[in-house]
Amino acid sequence: PLVTMTPHPHQPRLCCVGAGSWLWLWDYEKRETVVRKDFGIGAHKTSPKHSAAAYRADGAGIFVGTQTGTLKALDPDTLAEVQTMRFTPHRVQKIVVSDDPGCSFAAVSDDGGCV
Repeated sequence: PLVTMTPHPHQPRLCCVGAGSWLWLWDYEKRETVVRKDFGIGAHKTSPKHSAAAYRADGAGIFVGTQTGTLKALDPDTLAEVQTMRFTPHRVQKIVVSDDPGCSFAAVSDDGGCV
């Protein structure tokens, strides 16, 4: 099942977040999956489940939050992990990225009531 999705700011793509550890990019003009990736770890798929996603305003990256408070920066074409950060032990509810030319800032809200 789909948990959330976020649109690319300039291309006909959606980053879709599945209930498990799946992420995929969907081209809504061609109606096809561009790339799909399972972020599960090992045979038991024990990685934290994804809970939120947002593209950078320039489309040069995707941020994905998890139920354990991890924030991952992903390559927007391959979904490869570029950086992993952890600021909270709570589930990430929402991610917002600034729309300045450098996309310099991001804010994350969590289940603990923090931003």
